[in-house]
Amino acid sequence: MTTSVFGGEHYFTFSDLISKKKFNIDSFLKEKYPLKNYTFTGGGYYSLYKIIENIKFAKDDEILFPSYLCPTILIPFKRCNVKYSFYNVNQNLKIDINDIKKKVTSKTKAIFFINYFGFKHTVDFYNLISELKSDGIIIIEDLVQSFFSNHEIVGDYAFNSFRKFLPVDGSVIISNDPIKNEINRHTTRYNIYKGIGQVLRSLTLRFKFLDFTKQFLSLFAKANKEYYKYTSVGMNFFNRYLLSRQNIESMVKNRRELFIKICEELEFNYISPILDKDVIPLGIPIVLNNRNVGHKVLMDRNIFCPIHWDLQHVDEIKCMDSKQLSRSILTLPLSAKITEQTEFINRLRECYGNIS
Repeated sequence: MTTSVFGGEHYFTFSDLISKKKFNIDSFLKEKYPLKNYTFTGGGYYSLYKIIENIKFAKDDEILFPSYLCPTILIPFKRCNVKYSFYNVNQNLKIDINDIKKKVTSKTKAIFFINYFGFKHTVDFYNLISELKSDGIIIIEDLVQSFFSNHEIVGDYAFNSFRKFLPVDGSVIISNDPIKNEINRHTTRYNIYKGIGQVLRSLTLRFKFLDFTKQFLSLFAKANKEYYKYTSVGMNFFNRYLLSRQNIESMVKNRRELFIKICEELEFNYISPILDKDVIPLGIPIVLNNRNVGHKVLMDRNIFCPIHWDLQHVDEIKCMDSKQLSRSILTLPLSAKITEQTEFINRLRECYGNIS
């Protein structure tokens, strides 16, 4: 009988609530980015509103986005009536720098880019970014998948989302200049639904005679609906407290070890099988011939793999590579505990013949 569950929504444990302080986010940021300014919000979505507010887009200004991105990134820009278009990203998640050059016009106010799964981009891309910054174009760097990687920030604004790696809601904007930070609220219904759901998931996984699966899934769904109702939310005390109790060093070590072991022992079609020493990966992106079948096979074995992403927002013809990748990509989670790594790999091996 399968007992362990891999992937899915992060959850905190009761030991997190009573443990000693292990991580100081303020010290972490000051040491890593000593010349930058920091602004905390309730999540990456809310950070985008703050960034938009600070940039002050004019009516005809435009921002360029990568064709491969999470659709929720666009919501704040749509609601703030910011015009946008896309530059191409290929099926290996490489940015087409020539396409960026073609798309930049006198109306281009900003360019947005993502560090996919924690990895760096090419030297040519960073050289182009340097040129564009010299021309006065604002760069927004998405650190959601790369916050713990040891990368130099090149964006005028950069932001993360703690919940992608940890059972913590919140985000930090890292910027060259201070950001005016008026926050309307710090705790919302989202936080309440999410917190109760995390407790119920933790109880379900900790005690096998309890099963609150329907309840915590329902609460997570309610939380997700509440999340996008607000534009100005801060990082509340509870999530700051939880963040300080996380063993970041262990999390980083575990993710790297598991990534390397999986890539060495299983021959999936990996997008990025080589792990640079500075990379702390969000997950392992693989490409499957029949992604939806593979997704279900893994789910039936209690391996819950996110799909990054469903690209309904980009044009099929103009962004063909990105659209094709979105139909076949699957992300293997790296949240298994060190003591569960062998079980996780064995379970992946059992599924291998049905999904590769």
